[in-house]
Amino acid sequence: MAQARREAEALRDAERHRERRAAQAEEEREALAERHRQRERERYAAQDDEQREAHAERERQRRAAFDDAERAAHAERMRALDDPHTIHLVLKKLPAYVTDRWKRLVDTRVYGATPSYPTFTDFVELVATEARIACGPPVARLDTGARNTVCPHCGALLWREERATLCCSGGKVNLDPLPAPPPLLRELWTGDTLEARTFRQHSRRLNTALSLASMMTREVRPADGGYAPSVIIQGRLYHRVGPLQARDGERPSFAQIYVNDPDCDDPAAEAALRLGHVPLPRGTREPERVRLLTLLEQLQVLLRQVNPYVQDFIHAAELPEEEVQQQRLVVSADARPADQHPRRYNRAEGFREVAVLMDEEPVHQDIVLRRRADAEGPFLQTVNETHRAFEALHFVLLLPFGTDGWQPDLRQAVANGRGDVRGVTLMQYYAHRLQLRPDLDDSLFRAGRLFQEYVCMAFARVETQRLLYLARNQAGLRAELYQRLQDALPGDAERELAGGDRVGQRVILPASFTGGPRYYQRSEACWRLFDVPMSQRQPNVVALQVHLEDHQLVYFEPGQERQAAQAARRTHLTAWLEYNRESAAADPDCRRLLYPDFPSRYTWQAGQKVWRKRRQQQAAEAIGRVVSLSPRHGDVFYLRVLLHHVAGAASFEELRTVDGVVCATYREACCLRGLLQDDREWEVTMEDAAHAQMPAQIRRLFVTLLLFCAPADPSELFRRHLDAMSDDFGRRHRDLPDELRAALTLVELERQLQQAGKELRDFGLPEVTPDQRARAAELQQAAELRQLPRLIQEELEYDAAALRDQVAIQLPTLLPPQRHVFDLVMTAVDGRRPLAVFVDAAGGTGKTYVFNTLLAAVRSQGLVALAVAFSGIAATLLDGGRTYHSRFKAPLQVDATSTCAISAQSPLAELIRRTALIVWDEAPMAHRHHLEAFDRTLRDVTGSEEPFGGKVLVLGGDFRQILPVIR
Repeated sequence: MAQARREAEALRDAERHRERRAAQAEEEREALAERHRQRERERYAAQDDEQREAHAERERQRRAAFDDAERAAHAERMRALDDPHTIHLVLKKLPAYVTDRWKRLVDTRVYGATPSYPTFTDFVELVATEARIACGPPVARLDTGARNTVCPHCGALLWREERATLCCSGGKVNLDPLPAPPPLLRELWTGDTLEARTFRQHSRRLNTALSLASMMTREVRPADGGYAPSVIIQGRLYHRVGPLQARDGERPSFAQIYVNDPDCDDPAAEAALRLGHVPLPRGTREPERVRLLTLLEQLQVLLRQVNPYVQDFIHAAELPEEEVQQQRLVVSADARPADQHPRRYNRAEGFREVAVLMDEEPVHQDIVLRRRADAEGPFLQTVNETHRAFEALHFVLLLPFGTDGWQPDLRQAVANGRGDVRGVTLMQYYAHRLQLRPDLDDSLFRAGRLFQEYVCMAFARVETQRLLYLARNQAGLRAELYQRLQDALPGDAERELAGGDRVGQRVILPASFTGGPRYYQRSEACWRLFDVPMSQRQPNVVALQVHLEDHQLVYFEPGQERQAAQAARRTHLTAWLEYNRESAAADPDCRRLLYPDFPSRYTWQAGQKVWRKRRQQQAAEAIGRVVSLSPRHGDVFYLRVLLHHVAGAASFEELRTVDGVVCATYREACCLRGLLQDDREWEVTMEDAAHAQMPAQIRRLFVTLLLFCAPADPSELFRRHLDAMSDDFGRRHRDLPDELRAALTLVELERQLQQAGKELRDFGLPEVTPDQRARAAELQQAAELRQLPRLIQEELEYDAAALRDQVAIQLPTLLPPQRHVFDLVMTAVDGRRPLAVFVDAAGGTGKTYVFNTLLAAVRSQGLVALAVAFSGIAATLLDGGRTYHSRFKAPLQVDATSTCAISAQSPLAELIRRTALIVWDEAPMAHRHHLEAFDRTLRDVTGSEEPFGGKVLVLGGDFRQILPVIR
């Protein structure tokens, strides 16, 4: 503030100085004019008064005209500058925060008491103010020094503040340098010719066109556009290799172009094919496109000469297809896996990097060369992240000689203190590779956006390996509440948990993984690859655990439940209670500290899981923060509230004790201490809703209050407004006892709470007994049934218990062919799958018996089953049977375009949509037009184009009883 006042005073002094200078200049001009007038008077003294007056008048007119023209021009210039479009053009050249300030000023002026648009003068003043603020006090110059420090171990160039651990981990990592590129590539990376500049500008596109493996990932472009060239990827990154030959009708791509026509003498056509797979920037001119084609021709010839993978792929494509399949040509994860027999991988004749796999299946890291895509397998094969050729197959311009990359068996150069030689991690590998060394080739760092892609690939590869490590080494880690783990353990110490008695939930990502959903940050690849700290905090923040008694989380491996339960009793909270209980006599100050303030005076010993008093009695070396909770978490939320108001508690019971009275819940203790607001506000809310809302809406409001507003006494709030929430149940069910009204209301509230993952007991509401729940379900089902049309009610009023008994009696008596029909139809009904079958059997063989068994089985499940027959006598033999014309409003006279008289909005249409099974007996008596009309009607009513609307239709009859009357 003082600095701002000084700046404002300085501005005012400058303004006063300008005013004094202007006044002085005006005085000087006036004096000069006076002297000029004096000379004029002396000059024209001899002339007549008339001549002098005429001359003076002309001079005044001239000056007046000049002043008017100047004022008009100035006004015109200001009007042009006041144009919002002009200001917008200027704003595009200024930082974004100036634009935001201007928008706020415009909104204030336009929507103010006296609307007006800011002028250009206002804009100039705003920019000047922002410039003064931006300049502010002078900033001290930061000098990092020259990059001339050389690592004594690996020779990397470091900045003055960097240490040798950044590049080679203090000499532990010693990798072979990348070989210098061929002369052509070296000239393109370092030269200043037009071709070299074009090559570097399009290096990423050229590399993609020439690569043997494609890179699969999601690339994100910056939302604000701009020039800053960058490569941003999202999600996992894959390198994939396809078969050596393209599918029929498809253009070759990547490695397929090399082997498409080995005898081709037209490299220009091959270059054009490659360039066709790479989109060029909009506006690319023809001369630049010609230069790219020329570069592709030269580079593809070079790679055929020096790249071993290109040579091996071409040689593999020249072999007969049977030989490729028989010999199992693979690019092994390493030249020969260390744990494999020397004769398992044999060097194939004429190959440099491809080996022959002898009599065994390839391991999952190997790349299997295929002439064509397998009929059943995938078209593309993913290159494993641990494969030595993961980089070489894609970055052919950075690694033209196919140099091997990181491998799992890569070892450090220095043994540790125990004499063990540890492996080189991926992060250490890339931290070594991404260093500039003056005596080695620097083509990698000249690659522009191709280098950025390489770094992004490295970062994604490191993150993938970290996740795979967690998945493989912590697959068995599980977590459970201490109390539940104790309850799950057998009482006998000698007994072990059975295989099916696993407890706890699986833990996938620990908190130490900084790429998980808990962390949100920009992933600058180099920053992460060099293992630079992600963030720093001062003072230290201790995240304090909070949990109910015996509800702390316990982490364990399967089979170690008992040991974990015995060793995981102490947490931050339990150790705090224990310290207050056992050390109060020796350290009375501990009883005066709240739980969140404890870390400021005491340190947490993670190994022993105890609190120790700080040696230096200085506060604020660390601050405590209890894990955030909401009222939706139930009683543990109120425990957290008490921990912020009750100092020096020695037990969970003491936290619930108020004025010597032990409360049953932490919520009750908070209420007695006055830490919660009363429910008057929610009482008024419910009362207002009762006057204007329906009972169902009031119930939803009550659930909202429970979930988000944390009423102090939900059970009392429920009791007071039960009548308003259950009014519709009382009107729907006559003479309903109050107990059942409350049960119906609680069941509905429970259903809505369960959608949010909560239960009635979480809010202290009464539980519903099993008898009440069953009775409530019957009442609700009956109420729903009464709301249906009478036509549907008739089909749902069957006695389900009696029908189940009927099925139990009849089902064992079915003959094998009859049982086959029953199983076929019921499988379709249970699976909600369409089915249309015809049951043909001679008269008296039990067709009607099977149909009635099917009808009983479907209706016993509470589903709708319709039974029809073409004749009245046959319909009476079916349970609930009716004639086809009566049930489905079929016309008596039918033709090829007839339909049944059923409206899509009618109760009969709704009945058909609810129907699970239709049985049609004596179907051969009907003309085919009846079946066609029935099919068209069902399709229209159900909105399905499946035959017969997707319904399960069983036709039955005996063609032997039908005379050929109609010819």
